Amino acid sequence: MNRGSIATVGRDSPGIAASGGGSVNATGVIVTTSGTDNAMGVIADLDGRITFNGGSVTTSGNEVRAGARPRAFAARNPGGVLTSDGTILSTSGLRAMGVVADDGGIVNLTRGASPRRASAASASSLSRNRRARSSPPPRRQMASPSMRRLDASSRRMPPA
Repeated sequence: MNRGSIATVGRDSPGIAASGGGSVNATGVIVTTSGTDNAMGVIADLDGRITFNGGSVTTSGNEVRAGARPRAFAARNPGGVLTSDGTILSTSGLRAMGVVADDGGIVNLTRGASPRRASAASASSLSRNRRARSSPPPRRQMASPSMRRLDASSRRMPPA
């Protein structure tokens, strides 16, 4: 998909999803999702691959069911791979997260992919080249909505 926009509203309604060996390539797309429980912008699930370049992803909503949080980017389960270059991410709501990789999923963020607000509540280990691999998440909450980077070498939040 080149350019254009996608908007979803409601429970369990991602803007873009790939799973079961499917793949999606999106360039310059604007994704907006809202609603309680799993207001996910872009998700690569079990053996799904997504490449998302440029554009933006905005999610809003609140966690109502345990673990069903708003997420701009998510990759989960073995083979779920999401790669992004130069995308603007924005999340809002109770326990909202910018980028999540869990249960074997992988997220690759390169040049300029920039979360505007990210929660460390389920942050994955993040290496120096900004590649996230899922691991047991640290249980921390951001003190303020301003973005802070997760220091991969020590898994501590650096001072603002």
